[in-house]
Amino acid sequence: MLTVLLVSFLLTGAVTVYHFKNQNENYHKERLKRKETSVMTSIYYETVNQTFQKNEELADFLDEKICEIADINSLDIIIYSLSGDLILASNPALIDDNYVPETLSNKVKESIGYDDQYYLDKIEKEQIEYMTIYDFLYDINNEPIAIISLPYFDSNNIHRQDLEEFLKSLGKVYLLIFLGSALLSYLFSNYITSSLMVVREHIKSVRLNKVNEELQWTGDDEIGDLIKEYNHMVRALEKNAVQLAQSERASAWKEMAKQVAHEIKNPLTPMRLLVQYYQKTAKTEDPEKLNEFCKALIDQIDNLSSIASAFSQFGTLPGVNLQAVNLTSVLQSLSSLNIEVEFKVPPYDLFVKADKDPLIRVLNNVLKNAEQAIPEDREPEISLWLEELNDEVEIYIKDNGVGIPKDKLEEIFEPNFTTKTQGMGLGLAMSKSIINNFKGTISADSNVGIGTIIKITLKKFN
Repeated sequence: MLTVLLVSFLLTGAVTVYHFKNQNENYHKERLKRKETSVMTSIYYETVNQTFQKNEELADFLDEKICEIADINSLDIIIYSLSGDLILASNPALIDDNYVPETLSNKVKESIGYDDQYYLDKIEKEQIEYMTIYDFLYDINNEPIAIISLPYFDSNNIHRQDLEEFLKSLGKVYLLIFLGSALLSYLFSNYITSSLMVVREHIKSVRLNKVNEELQWTGDDEIGDLIKEYNHMVRALEKNAVQLAQSERASAWKEMAKQVAHEIKNPLTPMRLLVQYYQKTAKTEDPEKLNEFCKALIDQIDNLSSIASAFSQFGTLPGVNLQAVNLTSVLQSLSSLNIEVEFKVPPYDLFVKADKDPLIRVLNNVLKNAEQAIPEDREPEISLWLEELNDEVEIYIKDNGVGIPKDKLEEIFEPNFTTKTQGMGLGLAMSKSIINNFKGTISADSNVGIGTIIKITLKKFN
């Protein structure tokens, strides 16, 4: 900002000097013309009734009068013969100091009277610049009798004085503007940089593993736009951090599930065979008690095997192949299950973007959970229906089971969460992973003692 002011000041000064120079030159040219007219008129009145045979006669006649005319007009007067030789000067010092030539050049002589015009010349000598006007003196018969020269020395001095006064005034104005601009620049730069420093410090403190504080800004300006983008970044970072944590947790669970399934399954089959062998070969006084004992061990081994299978399925979820799946056909195939469900399926084909086998697994798992959530002393009421949106389909599965507390709803899709006495709580976690791979969503709403509604949203296949 200050540089712009300095540059503008220099440009204004340069333009001003150029303008003043032209204006001053034009002004003094006109002034010299007026003086020349006055001098020529005065000399004409003196010589109108006179005739001069020689240059000496003209010099003798004007010797005293020319000084009077020069004083009246505040101008030096030099008289030359028609051949260009000096005849008379009101200020001989100009000749002695070599400011004015004793003999006119051919260029000057040839230029005088061209198109009946005077000749105006600019002369620069010994660091002095002045203007000189040349013209003919005429006799009563309008014949030229001599050449008059009027050197004019005021133009450069007056020009310099006027220019200096103007530049001084302009400099004072620009100094005030510069100081005011410097103060405003300082205040504005502090205002901007202090705000940017706050944003910078917050950006430096942003971490993925902590809650990052948003900034507040009331102004609707560029700083406000920057802070809006920062706050948007913080919210996106927090969302990505949650997704990353969920992804890492799911990956950890999958890896652990594979390891657990592997470690558990390896000894289960030999254990089962050993128990069965012992049951057949062992000799005891109470065979019935031995059979009960062996059966209990085999049941526990089978239970461990089912747990290992569940872990294995969760740890080895296959990739999905998104394609057009006829949701109507899938739901109609589910209606043949042993579970008593009230299906409300549209009579027309409805295609969604999914993978058929994983989708059937999810629906089977949700329906099985709905059945298992209903107490034995309560008549089961399970219903499934659809709602079509513009480009999505929502599948609702409702039961009248025991329900889930509100503070636990966020955890039901996490591994190892279950409200049942059996199972590892991996079914809904697997279901969510599959639905997410479909680019869909799965959520739950529940009331304790009344029941639960699971909502699955899938994209339509267009």
